[in-house]
Amino acid sequence: EAMELKNTTTTLVQRLSSTEARLIRVEVLVLFSTLAWVLLELFGSFRRRYSHGFFRLLIWTVYTLSTVLAPYTVGLLQAGPFRDQTFVLWGTILLLIQVNPVSLSVYSIQDIEQRKRMLVQQVLQIILVLWLIINGSGGNKSYRATIWIVYILSIIQAFRKFRHLSKA
Repeated sequence: EAMELKNTTTTLVQRLSSTEARLIRVEVLVLFSTLAWVLLELFGSFRRRYSHGFFRLLIWTVYTLSTVLAPYTVGLLQAGPFRDQTFVLWGTILLLIQVNPVSLSVYSIQDIEQRKRMLVQQVLQIILVLWLIINGSGGNKSYRATIWIVYILSIIQAFRKFRHLSKA
């Protein structure tokens, strides 16, 4: 029975590390990152107006998850075998989501004072996505143009985000 459990565990680990499993993880994480962004976009500004504990906890949880999901997913794309333009576009859109000012949440003075750390993290994400773009494969020119447009918008949004943080 111990040998059967070991074989089952080994099989499960092999399946989770397969390319198909990585693809599913990336797709699910892109979906969750997008959903988190939509929730923040729709309800983020309400957190100041409503003092209901569950609502504030929900928005705080979504904000916290969104700061982790997008960079982790970009890292999976960068480290994985995914070089197709579709994956590069996903990574670029995730960057745009991550640097969007709506994802900026300040709960205390410490959050404002840590803007240099946040700036370094954002610059690293911008560089990782640039690496994805440069190493991406595919010759569809309209896809490539869209990727570059979204990437440039991401850089503009990052500057806006840090300007807002400086004003806070």
